[in-house]
Amino acid sequence: MRENFRQEASGVAVMPPGVILSYAGASAPAGWLLCDGTAYNGTTSPEYANLFAAIGNVWGGSDITDFKVPNNQGVGQTGAGTQTINARAKGGDSLGDTVEDSMEDHEHSLAGSWYKNESGGVIDTSTGASPYNAPGGLSTENHNGRTNANAETKMSSIVVNFIIKT
Repeated sequence: MRENFRQEASGVAVMPPGVILSYAGASAPAGWLLCDGTAYNGTTSPEYANLFAAIGNVWGGSDITDFKVPNNQGVGQTGAGTQTINARAKGGDSLGDTVEDSMEDHEHSLAGSWYKNESGGVIDTSTGASPYNAPGGLSTENHNGRTNANAETKMSSIVVNFIIKT
């Protein structure tokens, strides 16, 4: 594995081209590029040749003259490949794939007797009331008493830049 690392004059190993790290700065430090999908030319800019040798055109482009770095803006990272957790296959995506957001299929049940009326609403068969936006009922605006409904499911997080070693 040591042959995959370049050696500084001091003999201390440095990170190989293609390593991606999270970074709290607004711009990439020397020897690194932001992971923003930008195309680079490894012929006219020889400092990018080692990066092209490591990542090729996995992230876009056609050859060393227009290869792209990954675009990690606004997305998380997931390891390539597949593993089994709790008897369920996870992953299956290949290096360079973009995975759309999703939420595992699930259902919610209501206590009591409910039916869906002709307009698609849910009605209590004993009272004729709708559980939506009623005290203690269902709500399309406020989930579990919280006002953080959004167009996507995501965990709390901090936002950083991702950088790739040239």
